Amino acid sequence: MGHHAKYVCELADGRKVGFSPKVRGGLFRVQFRHPTEPRKYVEAATGVVVPRGWSSKKSPPADWYSSASDAIRAAYTLSPTDSGTKARATWDEVLPLLLEGYDREASRRTCQSALTLLRAECSTHTGPSGLTKGDAVAFAKRYATGGYRRTKSTEGSLRTRSAQTVSSTIRNLRAIWTRLKKLGLVGENIWVEVERPRVPKKLPRIPTEAAIDRLFEWLDARFPGPDGKGWPLVKLFLDVKMLSGCRLNDLCQVRSDQFDPTAGTIHIKAEQDKTHRERLIHLPPELVSALSALKGPTHLWERYSADTAAYRPGRRRSAVFSPSLLYSAMSSIFREYNTANPTQRVKTHDLRKRAITLTVQMTGSVEAAALAIPISADTARRHYMDGQRAFDTAELQKRMAGVLLRGRGEVPGKPRANRQILGR
Repeated sequence: MGHHAKYVCELADGRKVGFSPKVRGGLFRVQFRHPTEPRKYVEAATGVVVPRGWSSKKSPPADWYSSASDAIRAAYTLSPTDSGTKARATWDEVLPLLLEGYDREASRRTCQSALTLLRAECSTHTGPSGLTKGDAVAFAKRYATGGYRRTKSTEGSLRTRSAQTVSSTIRNLRAIWTRLKKLGLVGENIWVEVERPRVPKKLPRIPTEAAIDRLFEWLDARFPGPDGKGWPLVKLFLDVKMLSGCRLNDLCQVRSDQFDPTAGTIHIKAEQDKTHRERLIHLPPELVSALSALKGPTHLWERYSADTAAYRPGRRRSAVFSPSLLYSAMSSIFREYNTANPTQRVKTHDLRKRAITLTVQMTGSVEAAALAIPISADTARRHYMDGQRAFDTAELQKRMAGVLLRGRGEVPGKPRANRQILGR
């Protein structure tokens, strides 16, 4: 970036590194010259949100400068300048820099989990630079064929990892090595040529409406509360989730000031959404009224912590609310429900699939549903939309029989003779 950079960071050894802001998904990042590779540049996350109405003609917020300088100093401190330094870069040294590059807590957990698995299998290596392509292939084979136990006990039965689990872990390690290479901590991505198992393609399916009804009946029976009418906050949370199609983690993070009772909307910020998309959720009057009564002073759902004294008491209950607490609680509640109702299972993510599928059903358009949720139309088709429910294929085939079968029905705008098969 050199003399063209707008801002300059001075390192402890006196070197000066030029840097500039970059905006990705509603968040500021910082771009600067690669510590060891000429004519290459590095981008790092700063975690600073882009203010509403900001443009490149304006200066970034003050906290961006300090975050950007910290990222640059970390990269130049940890990034090796020779092979000896590279070999001394330990897991504990590179992990903080890796985690700094992720904006979402879930992504950081995924990164840590993948590295924990790798370090356990490759315990003779003190850092990532010592691993070779052969080590990567050997790990993939051991991970795919070796068993695991659900508990720490050595007496539990061994289970086989699914093809999906193996494929996801290798993909995560490949992404981690891409980051390490950009930071100059490894010379190559040893996972690029590691073969991932073929995962059988499953068609998306959503729960029946009977299963949804059963879920709410179970909630009333499982958490009757003092008045015997069920847990209002949990049911309201699920109502909003079903209406909006939000991911569980995205909805758990919403703060009270993002709910506008006058407009009847919830504003999901870009940094709260997995795909960094800003979104406005419009609510019907009954949900606006219920949210106005139950919202917390800081977080929209923070009343959950106080409610647990009556609805979910126990020694491990926390009186302090956090989005991660609600996320874990909702996941636990759904696991308990599915254990009790194995024939009418509902997962938290099924509510997102249901919202997308039924929106397609009502609009007749995948593209319209993708804009409303929002999601890319291709992703909706491949991962979220239950085609059988969205488009009633049985009914469609009956209606099309008059058009597609020889000698039957009429094609709009075409005379009957035009549809006759030759020779009939």
